[in-house]
Amino acid sequence: MNEIGANSEARAAAALLQVLQKRLDALVRSEGGEAEIVDEITSLLAAAPNSAWDIAAVIHQRYRQGDISAELFHSLAAKIGGGLPAADYGTTVGLQAPPMSRLASVARQAQPPTPPLEIGRVLRDRYVLEQRLGRGGMGTVFKALDSYRADLPEANQYVAIKILHGNSDNRLELLAKLRREFYCAQMLSHPNIVKVYELDRDGDVDFFTMELLDGELLSSVIERFRARAMHRPQALAVIRDIGAGLAHAHARGVVHSDLKPHNVMITHSGDVRILDF
Repeated sequence: MNEIGANSEARAAAALLQVLQKRLDALVRSEGGEAEIVDEITSLLAAAPNSAWDIAAVIHQRYRQGDISAELFHSLAAKIGGGLPAADYGTTVGLQAPPMSRLASVARQAQPPTPPLEIGRVLRDRYVLEQRLGRGGMGTVFKALDSYRADLPEANQYVAIKILHGNSDNRLELLAKLRREFYCAQMLSHPNIVKVYELDRDGDVDFFTMELLDGELLSSVIERFRARAMHRPQALAVIRDIGAGLAHAHARGVVHSDLKPHNVMITHSGDVRILDF
């Protein structure tokens, strides 16, 4: 897509998103119906296929703000399909309409190849990748400098970025998991759960940002203590904090489903964070 075409699509998407917001406002005031919103979203996807995530973000944000009931949220998700996080269980709603993920996939295929990820790469003209922190089955985590935080103290200028593997045969499935992990963590706000910030895309690179933790995985801590027992008060404190984070998640209908020492971080200040929801 050339620059003129990209700018035209961006303007169209922005204008239609404003209309969608107005339709949602009218619905909240009981001045409109679901059918009008579905029509607006269909028009938005036709004019700007890359807007799938923006649509999902708008509707999810209005639900989180209390403007949209859980019943309405589920109803819209069922009619629109694709990419909307479920309100109660942190999963991805099944597709019953032309899938947003399919439209987004087609749009990505039309874009020029994205340069390989490497140290120094800049995403969204904002995040500068500085260090690879780890790699898992779904993606790679980098330490990145956030240029939007340039006015903050140096220690607060960095974030962690989880980037989806780009050359996987089951990319759409992994993308759904990445979204699900982000939305699950986004629904939770607790001292023992990692904080997530933004879900975004740059070209064909899908990622989300989260707080950068300075510490050690619980699996590494356990390995260090393998030759001797961990002090009981220390072990009990870790167990208590993990339990507190899980209880908070369960109370909000979110289940971790992959809790293990490798998904728990102990920071250098002694805080416990559960990772990878």
